[in-house]
Amino acid sequence: EGLRQDIFDGTPRDYAGDPAYDLYVQARGVDPQQTKEHHKLMRRLADGTDETSITYL
Repeated sequence: EGLRQDIFDGTPRDYAGDPAYDLYVQARGVDPQQTKEHHKLMRRLADGTDETSITYL
């Protein structure tokens, strides 16, 4: 549980206010960090069930 919390604590970054990120969001019409897919990915990474998870540690 501690590792999961460490993963969640280390992943969120608020890019709002960054000119390039704001331009991207404006052009796409959606903030990619606020999508259900992004939240599902973060959950899978924290649970170690995503194919991108590091499993050799």
